Amino acid sequence: MANKLQTILLLLTCASALSFHVPTTTNKKRSYSPILSSRDRVTTSNTPLNAFFFRSSSETKQDAAAAAAKAKELKDSIRQLSKGTSNGIAAPESTRDEIATLCKELEKMNKVKNIASSTKMDGSWNLVYTTNEGSSAGKLGPFTGEVEQAIRILGREENPEYINYVRLGGGLVEGALGASWDVLSNNKWLVKFETLQFRILGIKVVEKELSAQGVWRMEYLDDDFRILYAAGGVNVPKENVYILSK
Repeated sequence: MANKLQTILLLLTCASALSFHVPTTTNKKRSYSPILSSRDRVTTSNTPLNAFFFRSSSETKQDAAAAAAKAKELKDSIRQLSKGTSNGIAAPESTRDEIATLCKELEKMNKVKNIASSTKMDGSWNLVYTTNEGSSAGKLGPFTGEVEQAIRILGREENPEYINYVRLGGGLVEGALGASWDVLSNNKWLVKFETLQFRILGIKVVEKELSAQGVWRMEYLDDDFRILYAAGGVNVPKENVYILSK
């Protein structure tokens, strides 16, 4: 009888021990270890990072496109306002104020940090508008001509050239002001005017040397548009703005 009791007690003890390790179904949520495998860590960290860079690249392209569109809009507005003003000479005060505001907006968008040494300056530029009312605006006597700035840098790095042309009658009368320059800073030239010529029907009628100079402060430059400021002009002691386009 004692042996039977010992056997029963032994079986009950084993059953109790086994029941401790048997999983039971509960309503509790399954918990997970906070420690991830190396594969899980890479996947978890890289996925949002890749998405971040993808969004950043896309947004950068969109921002660049929006900026280019805004710059074009501003330039087109300046060109439109300048039409019929004889290079700005006949512009009413309200138009001058509006163009000045547009210029300031465009200047904030300038991306060429070293304008004074940029090869983007190279080429032929036509005067769109200026607040100067003298010969720099194309004024020759009672007439106003077309003004072109020809800047030659590419292929002439050791001896760059600048010629300012004023033409009347499609070139029947032409004045040419030749100059060189020294770079003063990232956006300033010291322009040294050296020669002046006048031609009628292609025949040189006047040629003389000059010794004048002035400082150009250049605030905007892209592939087809420039904005610069220079002191001087007819009865204008302050800086004049010059807007040029290709």
